[in-house]
Amino acid sequence: MPTSSVRIETRSATRYLEELCRRLSETIEARPEAQARIEWSEIDGTVDFGWGRCVAAADESTLNLRADADDDAALEAIEEIFTRHIEHVDADNRLTVDWRRAGTPATAPGVPERRARMREFHRRVRHTTDHG
Repeated sequence: MPTSSVRIETRSATRYLEELCRRLSETIEARPEAQARIEWSEIDGTVDFGWGRCVAAADESTLNLRADADDDAALEAIEEIFTRHIEHVDADNRLTVDWRRAGTPATAPGVPERRARMREFHRRVRHTTDHG
């Protein structure tokens, strides 16, 4: 099972965690067919899509995310959905989201790759709905 993680240094880690989880929760509630689950508190949270999940934890200075999925394409889709939500929460563009796999940085995707990752995410959500 492929995994990746990102460590984001910020003095607002708990605020970002809560905002990230709140936004994801709203997205999940708006799309019940996705059959995703989310749970969170002030310091941690988990989003489970069935085919992949992301666990988040925050302290005074760091927001940590760890994703795992059934395959590489699913992992990339989870990385993309979380990156997009973090970018939306971070209106001032102060945060850097560099996912790492096995201690090495993931390749920073360009715009076409990011769009492909989002298409993969939505394809998986539809597939889960159709067959789940």
